[in-house]
Amino acid sequence: MKPVVLLAVVLLLLSVPALYAVAVTQGMASEVPVRQGGIDYHGSTNFSYLAELAPSPLYPNGSLGPGGGILFLPLVRSLEVNSTYTLDINVAATVTVAASYELLVDGTLWNLTLNASTTDLPPRAVTPTSGLTVQESTTLNMTRTEALLSEIQNATGYTPARYILEFVPSLYLAMAPAGGAVDRVVYATPFNLTLENGLIVPGPTNASDSGSNATTVLERAADVPLEQQVALGLAAGLLVGAAVAGTVALRALGRERRATDVARRLRRLTAPYQDAIAMTGTPPSTRNVVGLGTWEGLVRVADMLGKPILSYEHPGDGDPTRYFFYVLDGTIQYTYLVPRGDPESIR
Repeated sequence: MKPVVLLAVVLLLLSVPALYAVAVTQGMASEVPVRQGGIDYHGSTNFSYLAELAPSPLYPNGSLGPGGGILFLPLVRSLEVNSTYTLDINVAATVTVAASYELLVDGTLWNLTLNASTTDLPPRAVTPTSGLTVQESTTLNMTRTEALLSEIQNATGYTPARYILEFVPSLYLAMAPAGGAVDRVVYATPFNLTLENGLIVPGPTNASDSGSNATTVLERAADVPLEQQVALGLAAGLLVGAAVAGTVALRALGRERRATDVARRLRRLTAPYQDAIAMTGTPPSTRNVVGLGTWEGLVRVADMLGKPILSYEHPGDGDPTRYFFYVLDGTIQYTYLVPRGDPESIR
């Protein structure tokens, strides 16, 4: 039995007589939870789009929005994407908003930012009845975008099965009620449109989140006998110690199991390519890096360039990435990373 597991068991057994002492002391005092200040908030985002279409018998009006029909990629000339964020709070507050968005295209083995913007909005007085609404939008020229994707395909020789347009509006909210502490909230929810088989397929068009910065304290409703306070403190300390020791033990066992799973899956993945992999004691560069999402992608790059795959294993536990595999092509480094203790990320 590991020492930390044994410690948890001992602390748990020692807490039993302390809990018994609590039970036999007279007059168990009651405590009442009391809420103190703070803001409860609920935020929701609705996404929409409007496609400008080439003239066709299918869509004579020349435009198409949500629920209007299927978006055929060859017909779409431009695509306007919109987000509307609505904030509801339970108390009056002054709200300052920094709004930004980013529009990316994901090509499986690479991603590229097509458009981005940041705007600081003036402070607004928000009440439980008025709420707050923030809108963001961007328009994408699909003719130019398709030309860009074709250019990347020709340059890399790689054609993904699908592309994903990802519109990510982000909000930084600072909510300051009268006489209260400022509550800061960062909110970012993506809206995806998948380009596949000649179609543009929109993802979910709404999302929401809720939260609170209120605090709750326990107010004692009656005096507690000294012996009961001592017994309660002893029992609580022993139980907390047992819980902490047990948590540490479980985490240690989990890390060992995940590390073993990572090594096993990594050996199975790289076994067919051992002759093409060279171990190195030099950490990879952090400049001019092209990150690849799959081992297959790195192998494909190595084959295209006729280069070996270099492997580096980080020796310490402080770095979240344990294994580095990379291919060097002049000043460019193509990298596939395997996070420490995350076997599900190996693909």
